[in-house]
Amino acid sequence: ARARRVIVQVKSGKVSVKDIRELKSTVDSEKAAIGLFITLELPTQQMVKEALEAGFYESDFWQRRYRRLQIVTVGDLLGGASPDMPPQHGTHQKAERYSPTSMDSAGKSQQGLL
Repeated sequence: ARARRVIVQVKSGKVSVKDIRELKSTVDSEKAAIGLFITLELPTQQMVKEALEAGFYESDFWQRRYRRLQIVTVGDLLGGASPDMPPQHGTHQKAERYSPTSMDSAGKSQQGLL
């Protein structure tokens, strides 16, 4: 199974059902598996209803269903909540190893002079 994309939108200030509709449209057009809406404000009832109506993403690999649109507040995240999505596995790239240059060494030897 190939990795699927999750689209994340972060919004501060006044939020409305229009924001959820726009996220759904983006998720559809980008063929993403899940749309995650992160907000400072609590979602309105209409926002929650719209998100629920978006249905589910079904992961064949994990044999599970995940809500296609999810709304999470910053307060939820700070409280330890996390979005409900498939675990990541091996998607991070390894950073290149740092090797000092002669200029780095010369700069360190002169630090006490400044």
